[in-house]
Amino acid sequence: MPEPKRPLKVFLCHAHADRDAVRALYARLKREGVDVWLDKEKLLPGADWEFEIRKAVRESDVVVVCLSKQFNQAGFRQKEVRIALEEADKKPEGEIFIIPARLEECDNLESLSKWHWVDLFESNGFQRLMMALHIRADRIGTVLRQRKSRGNTVSRTNVTREQAEPDEVSREKTEQDAIEKARLDSELLERQKNAKRPNQPKRARPNTTIVVAVIGLVGTLCAALISSPSLQGILLRTPEPTSTLVFTATQTKTPVPTNTFAPSKTPTFTPPPSLPNAPEKFYADAACSAVIAHSYVYYKYEYVAYLHWTDQSDNETGFEITRNGDLVTTVEPNTKEYKDTFTITTPYKRYDVTATYTIQSINAAGKSEIVELFITLTCR
Repeated sequence: MPEPKRPLKVFLCHAHADRDAVRALYARLKREGVDVWLDKEKLLPGADWEFEIRKAVRESDVVVVCLSKQFNQAGFRQKEVRIALEEADKKPEGEIFIIPARLEECDNLESLSKWHWVDLFESNGFQRLMMALHIRADRIGTVLRQRKSRGNTVSRTNVTREQAEPDEVSREKTEQDAIEKARLDSELLERQKNAKRPNQPKRARPNTTIVVAVIGLVGTLCAALISSPSLQGILLRTPEPTSTLVFTATQTKTPVPTNTFAPSKTPTFTPPPSLPNAPEKFYADAACSAVIAHSYVYYKYEYVAYLHWTDQSDNETGFEITRNGDLVTTVEPNTKEYKDTFTITTPYKRYDVTATYTIQSINAAGKSEIVELFITLTCR
């Protein structure tokens, strides 16, 4: 029996700020049968992450560079792109190896301008990416999703584009049928509720004939009373003179007490705090290290990085600083620099350390955008 083909290997290169969108892309590719390499899923605690990333790029069949506005900042991700470019030079002309994939509207890297990109934020972006992966898998003899039929394995790479499109249409029709069924169920439930409501009694309208008769009766009675002689005698009787008694009264005015009302305090409205602005000009102007201990089997180095930034917000409560994804410290607001010291034990006499720092402004409303910095510290 022929040996089963291995799945297509895809390396995802992305910025730390885009981890949520890239994790969703990772899950979709896994469902399509792709062997995806993502640092958060593949790197184990204690592993040499720079060595493992270099190894994963070289062993991948395709490198998908997830581009965004944050990706263009300097950092180790740029080094991943350089490794991918070195491997692309070893491939034959016309091979699909590097695929720039834009997560949002952004500029493409100049080093990747040779290859056409795919926009994953468009409705058909993921389908176009899968078409390119199917073509790559066919050329190098790998597979994507495998389906079993009577003990035999059938490769999805043998399915043509014309055969795949009806499946997509069928899936969309199923979703539309489900939406239409939910709408009909909602209308039926509403009609059942209306049927259970008791009928409200109708207001009785007054009879017009009775109203006219009542008005006529009242008018007749008024005319009879006015024409009555007894009533006219009462109305035309001359009033008799009456005696008038005059009283002289002395009035003493008592001042009326006045009430003094203090104005009530108008409640003041304090608007909720807004997100702080991200700091700018994040850099390290000095980085040094020294050997603090050594023996015949190991060296212990102390590394010191002086970090500086520009405060662009007036409502932050502090700044969060991380090194290689781990929280280092939270400094006070209006702070503009920080000295980071850490130690590493290694069997090598000379050892270079790369570190990725991030900084964010924080307050009660949340955190600002992440600013990333990549530096290299060299042992002396």
